[in-house]
Amino acid sequence: MTKVTRVNMIEFNSEEELREQQEWYHENGASLFPNCILQLGVQTGPTSIMSISVTLAKTALIRP
Repeated sequence: MTKVTRVNMIEFNSEEELREQQEWYHENGASLFPNCILQLGVQTGPTSIMSISVTLAKTALIRP
């Protein structure tokens, strides 16, 4: 089955903002993107994250 992978680089204004957003996404990410089969965030620097999400191709463009 075909899958769609999205990779995003996110730069925050401060380490504090990064932490706040990580906590928020940890609590809310699954409900925002229920079709994701993988959601991954890798902190690449003090204020940056690389996010990776994988969805099935047939559900990639569907948002609740």
